Amino acid sequence: MKSLAGSYWRRRTARRCGRAFAALVAVVVLASTLCQALHISEQRAASATQENMARALSALVATRLAEGRPLLVGEVGNPFDLLQWQQRDYCGELAEGQAPRPGCWHFVPQQGWILYRSRFGGWGQEPQQALRGYALRLLAEGATPETRSSDRIVDFELQSVPAIDLERLAGGRE
Repeated sequence: MKSLAGSYWRRRTARRCGRAFAALVAVVVLASTLCQALHISEQRAASATQENMARALSALVATRLAEGRPLLVGEVGNPFDLLQWQQRDYCGELAEGQAPRPGCWHFVPQQGWILYRSRFGGWGQEPQQALRGYALRLLAEGATPETRSSDRIVDFELQSVPAIDLERLAGGRE
């Protein structure tokens, strides 16, 4: 009789441990899937903002050229002001010595950079790897890489800022 009761308790304990382990695995898989979905969603939103910014800059130049008033180098200002609607994740201009906030777009007027610090994409990475930057590069009329004699802007492009420059900006302020 005792062996029968002991066998019942062993099977019951094994079943409970098996269910607990299965539940733990399910929670880990669910959490991993959720983190991956958040990361992908954030990447797509950041990419859409970058594309909208490029379109807004090109539209500004095209409008000014169509009006016969070429855009001059110093007239651009903060490119986030050109967007049709204010980004919810735009956290303002980044002052000298300030660190970019996670999940926020910033404009750095001293360098003419647009920065984004990832909220979900930097896990397991160095904090600087979660920071992306784009420089506003002007394409001036009649300009070649050797000579940029004109102040009249024909178009803009958003160029990735090298990681070394981003590290210098964020260096030691994390």
